[in-house]
Amino acid sequence: MSEFHHSEFNVVIDKGTLDSILCGDNSVPNAEKMMQEIYRLLPSKGVYICVTYGDEEHRSSFFVNIYIIYLEKSRLEHEIR
Repeated sequence: MSEFHHSEFNVVIDKGTLDSILCGDNSVPNAEKMMQEIYRLLPSKGVYICVTYGDEEHRSSFFVNIYIIYLEKSRLEHEIR
């Protein structure tokens, strides 16, 4: 997805993509890469909407880890201003 610029989208909607990735080989590293790319594409106040069939126990770690990246991104953008 490198053809998209950083912070190019205000909203990303995922309806089953995370679920599909988590069913394949190397699922956890691939899901983490997906989440990093999503947050690369979102501005600091962007929104990621995930519609998943998975339960909270098996999905929450992806959101917690990426939230830490989001907080750092927000902090850095705030420092630049």
